[in-house]
Amino acid sequence: MVAEGYAMTPIYTPQKNVGGVNDLVSVLRSSAAGMEMIPSEGIGMRKMFRALKNGKLLVFLQDLDARKEGVVVPFLGLPASTAVGIVKMHRRFDAPIVPILCLRNPDGITHTIRIHEILSDLPDEDGNLFGVNMEKSLKMCNNIMADWVTEHPEQWMWLLDRWESTLGAVS
Repeated sequence: MVAEGYAMTPIYTPQKNVGGVNDLVSVLRSSAAGMEMIPSEGIGMRKMFRALKNGKLLVFLQDLDARKEGVVVPFLGLPASTAVGIVKMHRRFDAPIVPILCLRNPDGITHTIRIHEILSDLPDEDGNLFGVNMEKSLKMCNNIMADWVTEHPEQWMWLLDRWESTLGAVS
């Protein structure tokens, strides 16, 4: 999407930099794809606000374990601590929430982008607007991801335990 001219700004949670993995990922995304990476903590909030005001697209990776900062909602049938930033940003800026899936094509080189309908325009299970109820809004996000993971399990790369903070180590 960056190659097509969309200003993508991923929000990330800094990881322990064991072996320089955090640095490597940041360098690859910044230099290879031309994306400014914004940390989810500290000065990152100010940078997120500025990015939205400048018309950039914020990218939230919602399949991360949010630990004690998250709200526990089901993901793939298991309770999962889910990051709340996407709902908070919608509430504060009335920014549309648009789930996007990047699928690796069989050639292993090219990708297909699948853009979901605007999630924040849809009602939750009780008929409320997205963002009215934090838990139900996050459940909507998790349901979209769970559908995609179920449809394309070979494409979901997960290096850390998604359920560690809610279930302990899941084998």
